[in-house]
Amino acid sequence: MQRLDKFLCDCGIGTRSQVKVILKAGRVKVDGVPQKDGSAKVSPESQSITLDGQLLVQTGRIVLLLNKPEGYVTATEDPVERTVMELLPPELKNAGLNPVGRLDMDSEGLLIFTNDGEFANSLMHPKHEVEKTYLVWTTGYTPGAEMRLSRPI
Repeated sequence: MQRLDKFLCDCGIGTRSQVKVILKAGRVKVDGVPQKDGSAKVSPESQSITLDGQLLVQTGRIVLLLNKPEGYVTATEDPVERTVMELLPPELKNAGLNPVGRLDMDSEGLLIFTNDGEFANSLMHPKHEVEKTYLVWTTGYTPGAEMRLSRPI
C-alpha cells in the first residue's frame, strides 16, 4: 500500500503540487470511483487507478546520466532559456525525472536525472556529505585556484 499522490508522482503525472490540482479536479479514479484525497492508501497491484480514463502503471526507479552541453539551464521549466529537460529522449519526458544538483548554463558535464526523490536527496543534502569534484579551466591566472574546499558542497 502506498499514498495515491506518491503513486501518481512515481508514474510521472507531475510534481506534488501538480498532482494535488489533478486530484482536486476529480480526474483520478480508483476502481472506477473518483478519488480527491492524495493521502488515500492504494495498492496498484490489485486496484485499477486511472487518470482521465487511462490506466496508470508505475514505472519504477529511473536513473539517467546525461552529458549536459553549454547553453542549457538545469531546471525543469524556464520561460526564457532552454532547459536540460529538452535534452531527454521523448519516451522519458513524462517519466517524472528531475535533475539532481545544478550546473550553470555556461557549464558542461555529467548531470544525473532521477524520479527517485530519496535517491536525489541522498546525493544533494549536506548531511550525507557526498563529495563532488569540479574541474575548471580558465584563461589567465586565478589567485587561490589551488584552494580546496574544507567541506563537501
